[in-house]
Amino acid sequence: MNLLLAFNRFSAVVFGHKHEHIFSTFNGILYIAIIYAGSAIMNIPGFMFLSKYYPELGTFNYFHMPSQEFLKISIFIEMAAVYAVHLAIFVLYGWSYLTYRKMKSLTVQHKRERRLLFQAIISGSPCFILMTCHHLIHFPLLEVLAGELCVGIDPIIYMWFNKEIRTDFFEISGIKNFTKRFNSTSVYNTTNQ
Repeated sequence: MNLLLAFNRFSAVVFGHKHEHIFSTFNGILYIAIIYAGSAIMNIPGFMFLSKYYPELGTFNYFHMPSQEFLKISIFIEMAAVYAVHLAIFVLYGWSYLTYRKMKSLTVQHKRERRLLFQAIISGSPCFILMTCHHLIHFPLLEVLAGELCVGIDPIIYMWFNKEIRTDFFEISGIKNFTKRFNSTSVYNTTNQ
């Protein structure tokens, strides 16, 4: 999905006039179907051998243990796929950013697209750290933290970059009323002294 977000931002920046066609409703459904099919294919070993993840050990274990050759091949394929996807993500983000830098004047739409580009870069980076810590570094604590960020950072990023979502969150949670009351009380106290 992070690759799809990167491609969406790339399309909006580089192919601005064709973006609506590239991400039409039909094409969007097609892209999502391809991503789910690819994800299912990458999880075939887990379905075949009934894998279980142990986060405290940072490892997978299979109920029906496959051969060592199969394990080595499946890990290599997973690493190659993950790094190819993340390389593509970084290339798309880099190309989009360089395209922005070359623009002489930015319209309101360009500024919005740039903000969404930065939002997508920040939300996609923890997943890259997760896969690196899982396959190459073998540092379980950092792997678990990156996994939590990979899954849980998006709402924070959306609130940080989107004023409308941030305003709605503050209103729904009651923070807006609390800060109004707090500010009116502090103004009242300073004027009475």
